[in-house]
Amino acid sequence: MLGHLLRMLRRDPRQNHLYIPKDIFFGHYTVEMSQEKGEAELVRISQRAEREYQWIFYPDPNRWVFYPQMSQEKIQGSEYLRLSTQLFPLITKNLHKVGAPFPYHLHPKAAFDFIYHGIREQASLGKREARNFAAVCIMFPSGGNLESCDEHWRISDYQQQRVFGIASPFGVTKVELFGSDSEFFQQYESLRNTNVLERAGKRIMQERDLEILMAEMISEHRRAFDGLLSVEFTRASTYGA
Repeated sequence: MLGHLLRMLRRDPRQNHLYIPKDIFFGHYTVEMSQEKGEAELVRISQRAEREYQWIFYPDPNRWVFYPQMSQEKIQGSEYLRLSTQLFPLITKNLHKVGAPFPYHLHPKAAFDFIYHGIREQASLGKREARNFAAVCIMFPSGGNLESCDEHWRISDYQQQRVFGIASPFGVTKVELFGSDSEFFQQYESLRNTNVLERAGKRIMQERDLEILMAEMISEHRRAFDGLLSVEFTRASTYGA
């Protein structure tokens, strides 16, 4: 089954753009495209996507691939997706020439809307404050993202490079893990909330410029988790989005 799916991978003859196939379980495709352009397309896709679809970028050649994906679980009414753990070792081992594959997934506007409306209703925050908080939340990885990254790379040939990207309507976050501490991954979100969001609560509530706020949150995140993981953020306006 897996071998058949891998043999079916092909360059998409219909277009030179990334997209979400109608059938995510079999609608795989490849597109020749630079990393920067692909990131710009993922930012665009995240503005209307409903789920956390995933792609992988291969640096040589510049190739983006959408692989078969599977339902992971349903959390608060949203269905999350993941690459098959069984498929990932074959992806990393057989389908590139130079450089490790770089996985990306979406934190779509649907996730932002869910957090935004929940905060507005439960915390009685104003529009700007709720917007800022929701934007910051989807900019950062989740604990599940860290665990999934570690799981994939642990069973592949690239144990020294645990990396992935997150595309959202606000830009692209790139994450690199420097260790494989499962306890840290499980505690990450609560640590992030305490060490980043709570410490920066006043700025989140008051900042009018969202791009300034994003840069400040990245600085706070680096300070809080230096040596454990690195986070880089490229705002959407950089891609012209």
